Amino acid sequence: MTKDKDSFQAYLHGYDFKEFDDIEEHYGLTEEIEPSDWTKEFEKQCDLFHLVLTLRDPYSVLARSASQSLVENTGSKTGVPVVQLPTVELLQASLLMNDPTRTRVAPSPGTFVRLWKNGDRMLRAFVKKQTAGSAGDEDVFRELAHRSKVQTLHYRFNFDRAACLLMVSKIASIFDEKTKNAHRLKVKYGALVQLLDQCGERLSEHYQHVDDIQKAKSKEQVENSIAFFIDKCSLADHLWAKLDKTNISFEIYQYLAFQLAEIAHEWIYTFKQEDLSEEEREMLSVLSLKPGELSECKFEYMFMNNPTWSKPFVETPCGNYFTAIPQAAIAFPFSIIQSLLPDDKVTQELFSASRSEALEEIVFETIKEAMPSADVYSSVLWKDPDSGVTFENDVIAILGNQLFVFEAKSGKIAEAAKRGAKKSLKLSLDTLFVEPARQSERLQRYLNRNPKNAHLVEKKTGKEVRVDLSKPKAVYRFGITMESLASLTAGRRYFEGIGLIDAATPWAPSLSIGELRMLSKYLDSEVSFGHYLSRRYSIEELISFIGDEQDLLSMYLTNGFCVLGDDTKEKALMFLDSDAMVRTNKVPRQDRSNVDIAGVHLPPRWKRIAEEVYAGHPSIDRHKFDILFTLMNQPPPSSIYLQKRVSRWRSGAGGKQKTGEHSKYVIGKRQYIVLLNLISENEFHDPESLTHHCRAMALHVCEDFHGTSDCLVLTFAKRSRSQNYDGVSFFRLLPPSSSIRGPII
Repeated sequence: MTKDKDSFQAYLHGYDFKEFDDIEEHYGLTEEIEPSDWTKEFEKQCDLFHLVLTLRDPYSVLARSASQSLVENTGSKTGVPVVQLPTVELLQASLLMNDPTRTRVAPSPGTFVRLWKNGDRMLRAFVKKQTAGSAGDEDVFRELAHRSKVQTLHYRFNFDRAACLLMVSKIASIFDEKTKNAHRLKVKYGALVQLLDQCGERLSEHYQHVDDIQKAKSKEQVENSIAFFIDKCSLADHLWAKLDKTNISFEIYQYLAFQLAEIAHEWIYTFKQEDLSEEEREMLSVLSLKPGELSECKFEYMFMNNPTWSKPFVETPCGNYFTAIPQAAIAFPFSIIQSLLPDDKVTQELFSASRSEALEEIVFETIKEAMPSADVYSSVLWKDPDSGVTFENDVIAILGNQLFVFEAKSGKIAEAAKRGAKKSLKLSLDTLFVEPARQSERLQRYLNRNPKNAHLVEKKTGKEVRVDLSKPKAVYRFGITMESLASLTAGRRYFEGIGLIDAATPWAPSLSIGELRMLSKYLDSEVSFGHYLSRRYSIEELISFIGDEQDLLSMYLTNGFCVLGDDTKEKALMFLDSDAMVRTNKVPRQDRSNVDIAGVHLPPRWKRIAEEVYAGHPSIDRHKFDILFTLMNQPPPSSIYLQKRVSRWRSGAGGKQKTGEHSKYVIGKRQYIVLLNLISENEFHDPESLTHHCRAMALHVCEDFHGTSDCLVLTFAKRSRSQNYDGVSFFRLLPPSSSIRGPII
């Protein structure tokens, strides 16, 4: 989305620009409420919210809301949900605050419709009343703090299920080893996940009976499902017993059975004492709160720090355990596993160390799996010759002439930072998202200054990190965190805005470990994975955006980050409902050693060339990924034109002009060029002469560019028998003023 289209000239391959006069109108959120009245609106909606649990059976209300939320958040999510996750969490918090008397009055369908709409209005009023007042020097920070609150309120799934289970399992295994299995953390979390998974299984069973009612042809067929619901739910039993069922038509009987099913969801989310093992009861007791236990808390505080995020169960008066948040183990894994541990200093320090080790190990394993051709090293040590200080970098991967540096930060984003507190937010951003950029940039400076004498070793093995610095390499640096604030930490705009960095500060984009796993899942070719990282590193030199990694990956899968136009950074692109491509189920392939390219649109001949280059040849293997990335970095219209030009030449047409036609793509101070060298059959039989000729062509095309050029020269002979190409040369050309011999900056 963008405004002022006429003044913003940009082309994103695969996208159309659409104008919205008002983003809230787009989502149907407009209301005639004065800014000063949002506090009153919030208080009004809160009162209505609490009232529902007073007038209707609270567990029936929570359970039916949980089922709606669970259905909407299973599989792909599209549009605004009927009931939002924070609404369900706040319903459970309201129960824990007010300890409502359990009424036997069942909620009606209209009750749920009004409640869920009321929940949406309450959430919106909360956000609106947070909006800062006066303009001034604090504008950027106000926006950042405001968005931080919105992210905390709405953002839940930092990980998909597989990534979450992997991360927590790794942390728990390391922690259990450090503590000699004193707390059985891995076993407890696994048991919790299995228990909560039962909710999904029960929901399916519940709706199978609803389906049976719908398909029934007689009262007798309906009665089987009715018997199921009244056996599972005391409220259903109570109401059905009071019903006069004489002289009721089959249609009415069927309708009443549907209504019975609607109020009978409580069993899905209830775990009875007698069905649990002793260890499960102890675990759920630790993860539970009792109705009324939060009576001293202010409801407004629950929006930013809801106790149900770390203790998602309600211990009912009869000793059972109920939850309306069955997704909690995946949505809030770190809060929950920390709740299972004692709060003493030694335990918490061991847990923190386990987080750090687990993060670094998973980064290493993910990169190793995603790029099997790369040499990957963990805990790399090097000594600064000037200060004599030994520094450590977490993970380094060398893929041909591409060098990837990853700095892992396992620290937590402070709770106050999530609530928008200035000092805390600034400190968290600096520690977790800016510091990795400083650390990796320090390594790059060392390599640039010591191309011949650089010495790096792997800490655990003492193995030397072999990186050939005789030729300039492309370097891409990333920070990897355990937690993130999604769109707030996906780019550098906010970091610049609050003064943590300036426009000239070298930057390393930040990814959460869940996002890194997501990239590995959807980009299951090492060529696509490596190319995405190379382009992700520099995407902010092309566009200014408001969005998260899911949005960016969806954009890449649509157009390979093809952005064309003038002044493309002049307006910020806001991604709206644009991440559907990465909300689909995908099972990544086991073997990533392939050139099945995702997102980038290559013409057929270019695909065949990519396959041949990837298959390998001793003369080009050192530049294999340089060649592939340069080929992939061309705009589709230009690639199609060059393919047609080659076809005409190969067929005997094409005229006398044989050289110089090329495609360029510029990203900041780097440009990528594909250049055609069209020759007749009797020219340049000497490979060395051909290489000199291609280098001269590349130098000529790049002579006016004051930056680094990656130039791929493809040679095609007229009437050649070769299906793909007759020669390929790659040159990384630095500007004449450059004295760099090692990695490029």
